[in-house]
Amino acid sequence: MVYPENRFFFIENSDLFAGFGDESWGNPVIRPFYSRRIGLTYDAASGNFLPSRILGGGRISGKCTNTLRFGAMSMFTQTGKAPVDSLGYIPAQNYSVVAVQQKVFSRSNFSAMVVNRQAFGTTQGKEFRFNPNDYNRMTALEYNFATPNDKISGKAYYHLEIKDQHRPTEYARAFLLNHNTRHWRNNFHFTQVSDNYNPDVGLISRNNVQDINVHLAYSFYPKKGFINQFEILSNQQSFWNNQNQYTDYFNISGIHTIHKNTTGFWLVYIWEKNTLREPFDPSFKNILKLDSGFAGRFGYWRFSYQGDTRKEFYWQVSGDFGTYYQGTQTKFDGVVRYRIQPYVNVGLNWNYVNYNMPEPYNQVNIVYLGPRADITFHRNLYWTTMVQYNTMFENLNLFSRLQWRFRPLSDLFIIYANNTNTAERHYNQNLSIKVSVWL
Repeated sequence: MVYPENRFFFIENSDLFAGFGDESWGNPVIRPFYSRRIGLTYDAASGNFLPSRILGGGRISGKCTNTLRFGAMSMFTQTGKAPVDSLGYIPAQNYSVVAVQQKVFSRSNFSAMVVNRQAFGTTQGKEFRFNPNDYNRMTALEYNFATPNDKISGKAYYHLEIKDQHRPTEYARAFLLNHNTRHWRNNFHFTQVSDNYNPDVGLISRNNVQDINVHLAYSFYPKKGFINQFEILSNQQSFWNNQNQYTDYFNISGIHTIHKNTTGFWLVYIWEKNTLREPFDPSFKNILKLDSGFAGRFGYWRFSYQGDTRKEFYWQVSGDFGTYYQGTQTKFDGVVRYRIQPYVNVGLNWNYVNYNMPEPYNQVNIVYLGPRADITFHRNLYWTTMVQYNTMFENLNLFSRLQWRFRPLSDLFIIYANNTNTAERHYNQNLSIKVSVWL
């Protein structure tokens, strides 16, 4: 569910549905409609999302007038058998969404959306029938505004979630204001999410939260030297729960420079408070979990350097140094890429983490390596291979895909995937062939 949407049916004109809510940096992610949820059903017994076969559906989108856009979509999934460690069935579902967007003024609009998930069946049997007690509905109203010169922009929204008749309605609301000029880049965001807001066809990062996020940045442009832009920035984020208890903060202050050769450098100091909402092991080794409600306070320096993006060889490196719960942390991560235009693009994402904490955690080292290669044999033939190795989960993944575009918007995919547990030497692999034809 965390991967980007690649199903063409959901991508076309997707901004009409996906533009609702907010996922800007520093704010709780609130998406009242998230198409990746279609075809996935949450299984409370296992705590996992289980795939459901999509039987079919339809959609329509377009312009009713020069200022009014409209979109509607409806999909049915098939009844499925729950996994062996769960009981019963996965009921068939209907997912429907309707959205309208009315342009006002020169660069603003009002938007409204209704999302409905309706079960056709129960977990006790595979009979296909309307279930009046199993549904989840969402209504969203939003106003997006921007001045003609784009100096002022933002949005205000209110989302209402209607659960089954035995549970109260839930909500999310926010006001976002952005101010951008040549010298200033400022943002003020306020968000509030009710205690149990969690739309079945949406995506959120947390509920029971009130968030105030203030970002101030001033830039000046030296006339001499190698620096093209010098920015001083400060970002203050504060979080309360709906009982008005101050639970978290995340504050950043520092500098950012952009150089005339397109390279860039960041140096900031971060101090934060994180109140655990569930037990958490800071070593990620299941040694001893800190209790829910524990408040960790730590501060650390962060630097980042980005190389020249115009060159065939590109690299980026970042690092964190400072405190971490009862100990210290040292982190490095980076990207290395090399391209041979227009045929080959190879790269490596890497990450190293060291936590040094008192007993029983002691020292923890985590390594992640992610090489990738993209090769273009012909304008219609492509090969992509990715490898991911993670010592924290003792896991090695291999994904390789050959794509042949045999006619416009029509493709043949040959995909091989391998997932290996390096500790227990357990693995599963899959070879699949997919044909997509545009009629």
